[in-house]
Amino acid sequence: MIYILIFIIGLALGSFVNALVYRLYQGQPIILSRSGCPHCRHKLASKDLVPLFSFIILGGRCRYCKKKISFQYPLTELATAIVFVLVYWVLRPDIAAIAGSWIIAIFLVIIFLYDLKYYLILDRIALSAIVFALGFNLWCGVSFWNLLLAMIAGGGFFLVLYLISRGRWIGGGDLRLGVFAGAILGWPGVMLSIFLGYIFGALVATPLLLTGKKSFGSKLPFGTFLSAAIFVWMLWGEIIIDWYLGGLT
Repeated sequence: MIYILIFIIGLALGSFVNALVYRLYQGQPIILSRSGCPHCRHKLASKDLVPLFSFIILGGRCRYCKKKISFQYPLTELATAIVFVLVYWVLRPDIAAIAGSWIIAIFLVIIFLYDLKYYLILDRIALSAIVFALGFNLWCGVSFWNLLLAMIAGGGFFLVLYLISRGRWIGGGDLRLGVFAGAILGWPGVMLSIFLGYIFGALVATPLLLTGKKSFGSKLPFGTFLSAAIFVWMLWGEIIIDWYLGGLT
């Protein structure tokens, strides 16, 4: 029963992430405004906003103008619900760790989606995420010096790439995401998560290059890959290290 409840909460927060990303990009008020269809601008009723189920019932089309609704909406809702269930499943019964990781996961989903859609990591999201992750880990008793080293290493890695490429390879948002990774994972997890992010990026980029959908030099949303890698390392980093070291012996 608890997993069903968490799944429903995750669906609702996934719907919030969709609205947040859209409103941030459009420069609209984040709260105190009703959601509307991006095509016809018709204000949506409560029955149009039930996460996942409204999309299914409406056949993926707006009730009012009949234009197609992007699959982004149900997929983000479903992904957020799965993320919430995974956090609970892996971290139970540590309620504090679960609650903090849920909030961090929301930041990661926002960064994942925003960078995927707009090739941008917003300062207000990244900086808020850094402050929360650092404060949460300090409250949990993680060494300040370990976190500081990790944040410098994560941000410094991307700063070097930024300076070498003069901003052609990465943007300033990636630098702040590296700091965020350090604030979440500490040392050496931050560097291992960056390595994993590049693996995710290669797995996506290779078929795109082979099929001609992307060419060398094309932009890819690295923040999307790194945010996914951070989440994976946050939950299963120790297991991955143990598996790797076990394979060496």
